[in-house]
Amino acid sequence: GGGGGGGCKGQWSTAADTEDNTAGCNVGQPHSNLFVGNLPQETQQQTVTNMISNFGQITSCRIFTRNQRTCALVKMASVQEAERAVRHFSRPESQHQYGGAPWLVKFADSDMGQKTNQQA
Repeated sequence: GGGGGGGCKGQWSTAADTEDNTAGCNVGQPHSNLFVGNLPQETQQQTVTNMISNFGQITSCRIFTRNQRTCALVKMASVQEAERAVRHFSRPESQHQYGGAPWLVKFADSDMGQKTNQQA
């Protein structure tokens, strides 16, 4: 059976309500940006796009190194496709087939430049 959807009316309402979201009642992530971590240092962009494109259309992909760790930012064409990729890579049986450490695939922070919860 399908999992219960439940309503999200009011629960997520914020000042950003003025934007008309054509996706309807969108529980979960409002964007389709993925963060891919634990990549081997020599990972090519083509490798990432080949792997992630199994789950949907990629609109952009960028590999970068931060603190000597290789990561990628991947934007999918839809939130549903991004969710599909996240679900696949979170399954234990999918962890061993990519060589080296298991890839970490999760939704990226929506506003990477802005941190809303500042700690004093």
